Amino acid sequence: MIGSGLILLDRFFYKMIIISIYTSFFLIQILIYLSYMFLLNKELKNTKEKNIDLPVSIIISAKNEAENLKNFLPLVLNQKHNNFEVIVVNDNSTDETEKILSMFFQNKLLKIINLKANEGKKNALTFAINESKNDFLVFIDADCFPASEDWLASICGNLSEEKQIILGFGNYQKTSGFLNNLILYDTYIIGLQYFTASILGFPYMCAGRNLAYSKKQWENVNGFEKYKNILSGDDDLFLKQAGNKNNTTISLNPQSFTYSVPKIKFRDFIKQKNRHTSTARYYNFSGIFFSTFDIVSRSVFFILLIILICCLNKFSIFAFILLLIRCIILFLITKKLRKNFQLELNFFKYFALDFFYPIFYLIIMISKIFMLNNDKW
Repeated sequence: MIGSGLILLDRFFYKMIIISIYTSFFLIQILIYLSYMFLLNKELKNTKEKNIDLPVSIIISAKNEAENLKNFLPLVLNQKHNNFEVIVVNDNSTDETEKILSMFFQNKLLKIINLKANEGKKNALTFAINESKNDFLVFIDADCFPASEDWLASICGNLSEEKQIILGFGNYQKTSGFLNNLILYDTYIIGLQYFTASILGFPYMCAGRNLAYSKKQWENVNGFEKYKNILSGDDDLFLKQAGNKNNTTISLNPQSFTYSVPKIKFRDFIKQKNRHTSTARYYNFSGIFFSTFDIVSRSVFFILLIILICCLNKFSIFAFILLLIRCIILFLITKKLRKNFQLELNFFKYFALDFFYPIFYLIIMISKIFMLNNDKW
């Protein structure tokens, strides 16, 4: 009798430990998003862009991007900024990229470089940087387009004597379907992470499709030389070397965003994510912390939720209530941020993406093991 009582007491003790940990991760998740809200909303409120007409070189590296250049290059050339050039590097393309670029040949703003050797994106960007006539460089990808005619002016408006590296937001076009919502949600979450880290003085990541820095910062770290043998990382790995709390800032103005064409197949999106995350192993401790803490704490929360539901039936209602409260709080406190980052989701879509997100990253981890290396330029 006493033995049975001790067993029941022991089981109750372990149940309470699981519930306590579950509640702790509930609070951790709330604190994470409260931090995002406080720091980024404060940045939005305090940021005042200057009207700077400094000379700028926009750099685009293109490989087999004929259709995208045809559609998006005019939008880049049509910026209201008064003093800029656009350099497009045709990196040994085998499609009609060279032919499309020749259609813009008479545009005095445009400089075209045709490379015949396939030596990777970093080499292509190096050619463009060396050919640029201006000291301030702005990067956008060939499959991207600026949010507005004020994109360049908005990015440049964040430049100061101290802040010589500007991290912009690279968004995706809004279409329809679950995959598109997942892409937008993932881009938004990653943006919250690296923008917050930069505000706190730990820049570790950026979007190479919307990035600006001075040529001096690039030369100070000897360009891409240190990581020249790594196919990706012309953005993150450069920032790792050159960025710090004194010289790096962010641009949260929606006018300064760029937009990319999103993938329409889940497999293609997984391949893209594998490329984007391929440089994560080179992050320092702060980069690893900021890029993983949210997804790890979220994953633990949902794992404990499943345990509570499957193994501790009498606590299932408590687990569901806490889950619902968490999602409602996150949905409400991030409303302004979602609006700024152009993420339009109702509560039910937000709830579904919130739950699926850890599963999505589990799929990415598995794909890294079983899929072929997709780091190709």
